[in-house]
Amino acid sequence: MDPIKTNENRAYSREDIDVSVEVHSAPGSAALEGNTMNCQARDISITGMCIYSRIPLPAGSSLLLNIELGNPIRQFNLLGKVIWSDMDQDSGQFKTGIHLVKLPEDIAAWQTAVIQKLIG
Repeated sequence: MDPIKTNENRAYSREDIDVSVEVHSAPGSAALEGNTMNCQARDISITGMCIYSRIPLPAGSSLLLNIELGNPIRQFNLLGKVIWSDMDQDSGQFKTGIHLVKLPEDIAAWQTAVIQKLIG
């Protein structure tokens, strides 16, 4: 049986992508600062992404995100800020909205990698 395809008209990818997250600052949660955790990124875009983690990241936290993306695969080191965080009842993890505050020097490569992921 062929899988049913739906068009959700999304402007971002729904695939999970591994991302290493280093917490630079976490308002109200100093114990998180300096920690690195492995997360899943979802809903990536040129200016942000949603990550899934086992622990909540407070709004306003500054993060270094290490993510591999593109064709050929390339590693990007992105600076992000937590905009929101909620518990995802389905997965039991925290989903966190990240806004990229400083894009990599080679912004064209990041944009190309994201676009390839969206259409490919």
